[in-house]
Amino acid sequence: MSLYKIWVGLFSRHAEQLTAEALADTRVVVLNGARQVGKSTPAELIVARSAGARELYLDDQAVRAAAQADPSAFIRMTAC
Repeated sequence: MSLYKIWVGLFSRHAEQLTAEALADTRVVVLNGARQVGKSTPAELIVARSAGARELYLDDQAVRAAAQADPSAFIRMTAC
């Protein structure tokens, strides 16, 4: 196994742990970073393990437009 894969795996697990901790007392967690650095993988793992969790991507124009139009309503709508 390459050093890169080991590092990515460790970082992904660390990011997953931090995200799970944040979701314990926060309704919304944002995973932010450059393209293709491993944000989707931890998000998918968290959603799979967390009842009621959803992953939304602001890259999706409709999702981004809804969030920009009324952020409070967007959070309420996605929390259901």
